[in-house]
Amino acid sequence: MEVPVADAALGFTTVIETFDGEQQVEVKPGAQHGDIITLKSLGATKIRGRGRGDLNLEIKVLTPNRLDGKQRDLFKKIRELHKSDVPRLGSRRIRGRF
Repeated sequence: MEVPVADAALGFTTVIETFDGEQQVEVKPGAQHGDIITLKSLGATKIRGRGRGDLNLEIKVLTPNRLDGKQRDLFKKIRELHKSDVPRLGSRRIRGRF
């Protein structure tokens, strides 16, 4: 799920199309690129056994590559507010896929 940077920071609710029709999804404030939202039992039917799997949505935060003057000023103000946040290697969250 591609999410604009402002929506990832502030959070939002949207509707997506699933196998069962439309489903409301909440992205919580502070969502990070790579976060997973799990919709229980809304995935594909299991091959062996009963029931359905989960539908996992991966958040992909879209960072703008072109900014107009007003947008650039707003991002500069945000950067000023977060002076203590420095770029670093690694991730604050440790999560596995398997």
